[in-house]
Amino acid sequence: MARKKSEFLSAIGIVFQIWGKIVDAVLKLGGGDDDFRRILTDPDLPDRIAQVIVDNKAADALSPSQRLAADLIPANWTVVKGEDVEPSQFKTADLRPVSYLKNGDGGWINTDKMRKRAVELQGNLGLSDGKRIVHEQDELSAEFNGVSYIPLPGTVLRSPDGRLCVPYLYRDGGRLVVFFDWVGCDWRDRGRFACSESSRP
Repeated sequence: MARKKSEFLSAIGIVFQIWGKIVDAVLKLGGGDDDFRRILTDPDLPDRIAQVIVDNKAADALSPSQRLAADLIPANWTVVKGEDVEPSQFKTADLRPVSYLKNGDGGWINTDKMRKRAVELQGNLGLSDGKRIVHEQDELSAEFNGVSYIPLPGTVLRSPDGRLCVPYLYRDGGRLVVFFDWVGCDWRDRGRFACSESSRP
């Protein structure tokens, strides 16, 4: 009996603590009695608070690079564990296009080969790097003007149907935007890695 009473009192204490924090937050924002009444009578408020808690928990589980690019990840897609590079250190203006094709490739390579060459050529950018390039694309060298797409092979995502996909930047109406293609696709001569000037072969 004493244990049940202790648990009950503990629960009451937690409720008072939560309410006290809510009151402090509302007052800090300039709220008053009307706001407190609205909190107490809003039937959807518990669901909204629960959603915020769950969303924050999910965000805490993301790596730093995934948090940076979280708004680019489609709904219900996930980043494959261990398949997301940390954000690279570069100046967008210093990036130059580098072909991932070699003599004898026949004008295309598969995704596995393309990803290996991205590491070799220091063009292994991920989704967070792609987000930065999109925001700073006006700083890109004019050498990129004829490039149709820029692979971002440092990140691999899994779609809801289980397919593995690689992000890339695609020129749409003259502007670079983020797209995704499955790992079974071929990478042809229209694309280039974005490499720092110092990493050009």
